[in-house]
Amino acid sequence: MYGIANHGYLIFYEDKEEPSENHMGHMCVCFLQDGRVLVKFPSPGSAPGLFHLESVNAPMMRDVPVRHFAIVTDIKTRYAAQKFARRNPHTPIEDVTTSGKRI
Repeated sequence: MYGIANHGYLIFYEDKEEPSENHMGHMCVCFLQDGRVLVKFPSPGSAPGLFHLESVNAPMMRDVPVRHFAIVTDIKTRYAAQKFARRNPHTPIEDVTTSGKRI
């Protein structure tokens, strides 16, 4: 989500969970039913199991089925992410694109 987390930033999250009211309105990593992984602000959709996903730089995605949400707990800039990676060489860092393919 450019403007909040640009290329090279690290996004930290915990507690990947089934969607619940606790996630609504919070910046979340959204694990969609179709395999995509996005960072959005969820709100309830028009039917159970569907959610509207809002972004700061893209049109709202309406009535999207979501498998899991995880509330974002920290975002590190590219510079801070590089320092973090150097200081924590044994910490696994997984990069996932919006298509769900690991890079």
